[in-house]
Amino acid sequence: MENGLVMAVSNGASGNWGSMPMPANDPNGTKQTDMQGLVRYMLYQAN
Repeated sequence: MENGLVMAVSNGASGNWGSMPMPANDPNGTKQTDMQGLVRYMLYQAN
């Protein structure tokens, strides 16, 4: 689950929140540690 969310945040995604696509935030993969930290924070906040 976490890896899939990191990929979606990094590369962008569409179809999850309606018709507006989420743009890529790290398409080159240079900030993977930051993206992983962001996803972990969001998952922690959801619990």
